[in-house]
Amino acid sequence: MHHISYILLKRFFLFVSISSLLTIELYAQSTSWTGATNTDWNTNSNWSAGVPLSTTDVFITNVTNDPVISSSAVAQTVYINAGALLTISATFSLTIIGSTATQSIWNIGTLNNYGIININSSVSVGNYGIFNQATLNNYTGAVINIDRCLFAGLLNSGTLANDGTITIGATTSVATYGIYNIATFNNNNGGIIKIDRSIYSGIYNTGVITNVATITIGAVANIGNYCFINEATVNNNTGGVINLDRASNNALFNNGIINNIAMIQIGATAVSGSFGINNQNNINNNSGGIINIDQLIDGGIYNNGTISNVATINIGTLSSIGYYGIYNDATFNNNANGIIKIDRSSLLGITKFNGTFTNNASITIGAIVPIVNLIIGDVGAFINNTGGILNGTGNLPGTNFYHTAGTLSPGYSPGKMTFTTSSNFTNSTLSMEAISAGGVGGIDYDQIVITGTATVGASTYLNLKFNYAVECKTTFDVLTATSVVGTIPTGNISFSNVGPGNVIAVSVSYPGGNTIRITVTTPLDTKIPVFNCATLTTINYNTQAPNCINNSDVNMPVAVDLCVGNINGIGTRSDNATINAPWPLGTTIITWNFTDASSNVKTCTQNVIVNDDDIPLIIRNGLVIVDICENDTYIDAGATANDNCDGNITTNIVTFNPVNTSIPATYTVTYNVSDAASNAAIQVTRSVIVHPLPATICPSDFTICKTSGNVTLSGASPVGGSFSGAGVSGGIFDPLVAGAGMHTITYSYTDANGCIGTCTFVITVFNPPILNVSDNMYYCTLSEAISASNTDDGEEIRVPAGTYMDACLMVNKSLKFTAVGGSIIINCFEMNGSGKDMTLGSNFTINTLTLTLGKVHTNGYNLKCGTILHASGSDSYVITD
Repeated sequence: MHHISYILLKRFFLFVSISSLLTIELYAQSTSWTGATNTDWNTNSNWSAGVPLSTTDVFITNVTNDPVISSSAVAQTVYINAGALLTISATFSLTIIGSTATQSIWNIGTLNNYGIININSSVSVGNYGIFNQATLNNYTGAVINIDRCLFAGLLNSGTLANDGTITIGATTSVATYGIYNIATFNNNNGGIIKIDRSIYSGIYNTGVITNVATITIGAVANIGNYCFINEATVNNNTGGVINLDRASNNALFNNGIINNIAMIQIGATAVSGSFGINNQNNINNNSGGIINIDQLIDGGIYNNGTISNVATINIGTLSSIGYYGIYNDATFNNNANGIIKIDRSSLLGITKFNGTFTNNASITIGAIVPIVNLIIGDVGAFINNTGGILNGTGNLPGTNFYHTAGTLSPGYSPGKMTFTTSSNFTNSTLSMEAISAGGVGGIDYDQIVITGTATVGASTYLNLKFNYAVECKTTFDVLTATSVVGTIPTGNISFSNVGPGNVIAVSVSYPGGNTIRITVTTPLDTKIPVFNCATLTTINYNTQAPNCINNSDVNMPVAVDLCVGNINGIGTRSDNATINAPWPLGTTIITWNFTDASSNVKTCTQNVIVNDDDIPLIIRNGLVIVDICENDTYIDAGATANDNCDGNITTNIVTFNPVNTSIPATYTVTYNVSDAASNAAIQVTRSVIVHPLPATICPSDFTICKTSGNVTLSGASPVGGSFSGAGVSGGIFDPLVAGAGMHTITYSYTDANGCIGTCTFVITVFNPPILNVSDNMYYCTLSEAISASNTDDGEEIRVPAGTYMDACLMVNKSLKFTAVGGSIIINCFEMNGSGKDMTLGSNFTINTLTLTLGKVHTNGYNLKCGTILHASGSDSYVITD
C-alpha cells in the first residue's frame, strides 16, 4: 500500500533501450525505397536492392513517391525516415517475420495503416514491436498484431491515433510492457486495444492517453504486476471503456492524473491483484464516469493521493474484493452527485487510516452482502457533509467521525448503525424507515445505537419514513445510547408514508435520558370524506398566446374528514399532466380524490374547457424593401406563419407576387393566412423596387503591336467603371499578356443602386513583323529593328513586303536587309558608318537615300532610289553590286 519503487528502474530500462536505437546500420541484406517508378511496394525498380524479403531490413526514405502496400508484403525490419510516409492499404498486410534489431518497425516519419500489420508472430525479436517517434495512424478497420518483444510491444514518443484494432501478446509473452507511451496516444471512436501476456504492465504511461473507445488488458492471460501504470495523464472520455484483469499487484497504479467520464471495469473476469486501484496522485471520476471493481485480494481502492468522485464507483458488486472496500491514507472526496457502493469485503467497507474522507453525496456499504465494519480507523477523519448520505448496517467509529450536515440512513431499510464510541449528532440528519410491526430495532425499523453518549441539538434533523400500515400510537426507539444529551426541535422532525404507510402525525420523547422515541398517530375511521361534487362547475378559459394553453390554476377543493379534519383534493387530469400544468386546447377532465389516512376515498369530476381566440402571426423572411436590377431573377424570400394552437402553418400562406423584373417599377408582395379556428392574421407586405440598368458607351476598336507596350484604357462613359478582358489589369491593357489576336474588352459600370451596365470593344494585337535573324528577335517597326541592330556588325534584318514611312532611318553598322513576301519601299534611309557595309538581300526602293559614310552592296539586286544625297564635301561612300 506504500509507493512502489519500480519507477526509477523502469525509466532506466527505457533510457538504455532507446539509447540502443540511436545508431542505424544498413545491414548486409537491406534495401532502401527510391520510388523511382511509382508508389507500388512490390515493384523492383522502386527499391535500391529489389522488393524486400522476409530477411530484408527495409529503409523508407523521404522521396517524391511514397510507398503504398497494396498486396501482401514482408520484411525483417522497417525503418521510416523523417518526412517519409508508408501507407498500408485496406485488406492488405505487412508482416515482420523476425528481427534481431532493437525494433521491428521504427517510425520517425508517418505510418498510415488501413490494412494489417503482423509483427513477430513466430520468432522472438528485439526490444520493440513498433517504436513510433512521429505519427502513426491506425485507421478504422485496420489491425496491428504484436508478439514476442523484449521491452515493449509498442513504444510511442510521437502521436499515435487508433481507430482500428491493436492486439498485443495474443499468442505468447510480448514484452515487459504491452504499450509504453511517453507522448500522445489517442484511442478514438471504434478503436479496440487488447493486451495480454506482458511481463510487468499492460500499459505504462508518462505522456497523455485519451480513450473514447475500448481498452482491454488481461482478458485472456496474466498481464504481469500491473494492468495499467499511469505517471502522467489519462483521459477516459465519453464512450471510453477500460477493462483490467489478471494483474498480480494492482490493476491500476496511478502516480499522475486520471480523468474518467466513462467506464473503468476492474476484475470482471478474473482476480486482478492486491488492489484494484492504487492511487498515489490524482483521480477524478467526473460526471458520467463509472468505476466497477471486483475480484481482488486486499481491497478495491488504496488511496495515497487525492480521489474526487462526482459519478459512480461500484466495489464488490459481483465478487469478493478482499479485506477493504476503500483504504484511504490521504484525501478522498465523494462530491455532489457521487455514488459509492461497497460490497463483499471481508473486513470493512472504508478504512480512514491516515487520510480524510469527505462525503457530500451517497455511500452505501453492504447492501448486497453485509459488512460488519462499515468504517474503521481512529487516526484519519470521515466527514459527512451537507448532501452526504451514508447507508449501511454495521459498526462505525465515534472518534474522528464528523457530522457536518450529512445524513445517516441505517441499513437498506431496515438496518442498524452502531457507533463504538460517543458521537455528536448536533449537525446531522438521521433518516429512519419502519417497514413492519414487529417492534424490533434494526429488524422492523431503522435504529442507531451508540456505545457512549449521543449528543443532539438545534441542527439535528430526523426524517421518518413509514412503509406499512401503522397502528395508532405505535412507538419506535430510533436511537439508543448510554445517554442522550440535548433534544431535537419539533420543527426538525419530518415524516412520509410509503406504500401502505398511514401515519398522520408524530411526536418525540426521550425516556430514561438514553433513548429517542417516536410516537405516531394514525386515523381509525372507515367513513369517506364529505364533499358536494355539484359545486365543481365547468371552468372556461381562452388560450394565452404565444402558446395554445391557459396557464391558470384551478382552486383546490377541500373535503372534511371526521377523524383528521380538512382533506385537500388530489386532482388527476385526463391528459395525465400535473394538476397545475397549463391547460391544453379543448376539454380536460379533472378527477378529484379526497383520501383520508385510512384510505377512505371520495371521488368527483370537473371539466376545464380552453377555447382558441388568438390570431396567427406572419413573419416576413428577409427585407421589407428589396432593391433589384432590371432583368435580374427575383426569388421572393417568402414568409413563415405560426399559430399558438396549429403550430407551423406556413404552407397555408396565400402569397400575391406581381413582380416583373423586365419592367422597372415598384411592386408590392402580400402574405395572408388564417388558422383552423378561422382567426385571420394581420397581412404582411414587402416592397420590391426594380431599377433600370445604367447606359454605357465604350471607346472605339483599335489595333496594336504585341511589343508596343502597355496602353491605359480610357474613353468609356460614364466614368468610374472598370475594364476587363484578356491582358487587362487595373485599367491597363498589356498586349504581351493578351497575345496576338482579337480581344473583346468589357467596360462595366455600377450605379448607386448596384445595377451594372456593360459595353464592349475590340483590341486587335498583331505580332511584330520584322525579324532580326541574327538575334532571332521580332520588332514592330523598322526603326526599332535598325536601332536594336546598330550595336553589332553582320546582322540580317528580314522585312515583310510593304511601304515603311518611318522618319529617316540611319545605319552605322554593317547590316543586311532582305525583303520577305514582295517588294519593299522605304521612305528615307541614311548610311553613316565609316567602314561599314549595307548589303541588300532583295530588291529595294528607297525614296530618299543619304550616303554619308560606308558602303552599299546591292549584291546583285535592284536598288531604286528617288533621291540620293551625300554629306557636303564628303565622298567616303561606295555603291557596288
